[in-house]
Amino acid sequence: MARFVAICEKPGITDSQFRQCFDRMKKWRPARRTYVVKAYCNLSEGKVIAECEAAEKAAFEEWLKSTGWKVNGTYQVNLIHEAGSIWPV
Repeated sequence: MARFVAICEKPGITDSQFRQCFDRMKKWRPARRTYVVKAYCNLSEGKVIAECEAAEKAAFEEWLKSTGWKVNGTYQVNLIHEAGSIWPV
C-alpha cells in the first residue's frame, strides 16, 4: 500500500476542530484500504501535516477535502525514517 503526506493550512484552527477530524474511526479510516496514520497540527500558525496509507492518492485527497483544510501539496512517500531505521514504501 502506498503512503502519502499532505501539507495543509487552516488559519484559526482550534484544538476542538482538529480533534473533530479524528473523533470517530470512520473519520480517520474512511475506507477499508485508506487510513490516516498520523497528523501533526501547529495551532498557533494553522499548519497541518497529515500522513495516510491508501491504495490510491485520490482516496487521501477525498479525505482531505472533508477536513476543510487548504491543501498546499500532496506527495507520495518513497522512504521513511523512523527511530534509527529507514525503510522503503
